[in-house]
Amino acid sequence: MDFIPKEDKLLIQWLRNYSLHLTSVGATLGITPAEIASLNALIFDVTTDLIQGRYKDENDKKDIMLKFLIKMINKMKSHPLYNEYEHGKKMGFA
Repeated sequence: MDFIPKEDKLLIQWLRNYSLHLTSVGATLGITPAEIASLNALIFDVTTDLIQGRYKDENDKKDIMLKFLIKMINKMKSHPLYNEYEHGKKMGFA
């Protein structure tokens, strides 16, 4: 998943964009409301930790969030309604 930035500053921007579109695009592509809520909560926690420089458990949370994020991206990409331009580019994983 080389479209996910490695540098924290770029990752924060990417996650904010992803989170912004997750509710509408995710619902269209089969992501449940519970999955959306869980992922958005993880994204919020990780970005807050990164912004505030809290690193005690940030790496563990970040790894958990990235694994869940990749699982949801794969689920969306395999949905029959998935369109790379309409969904992938908007959310930053095309």
